[in-house]
Amino acid sequence: EGEHHISEYFDKMECVDYFPKFYFPKTSKAIHEFADKSTIGRIVVAKLKPGGTIDTHIDEGEYCAAHDRFHFVLSTNPDVWFKCDGRVKHFEVGKIWWLDNKSLHSVENNGSTDRIHIVVDIKKE
Repeated sequence: EGEHHISEYFDKMECVDYFPKFYFPKTSKAIHEFADKSTIGRIVVAKLKPGGTIDTHIDEGEYCAAHDRFHFVLSTNPDVWFKCDGRVKHFEVGKIWWLDNKSLHSVENNGSTDRIHIVVDIKKE
């Protein structure tokens, strides 16, 4: 009810450890090796169904200002497009992409399969 700001999602959202090392040991190890000695923030497995979109927005708030966002691409299709700061990019499977989530960005899945990413926030040192 009422008007909400996107920063509330990041700054006031309770985080619960649903991604413990013993559930996904290889994935957890890869993320920690990538982060090296940096502090890892939230880790989210994000699925965008065919025809799904994430509208244009900027991630705001204290949490977002303190973290960089990386996408580990597990599954995609040629018709998934990220738009960020006026540029359009397709994130390929098997790669890790940094996303400037502090700029205007959006996602479209115009394909026939799910887009699945592990989204990892790493605290700026």
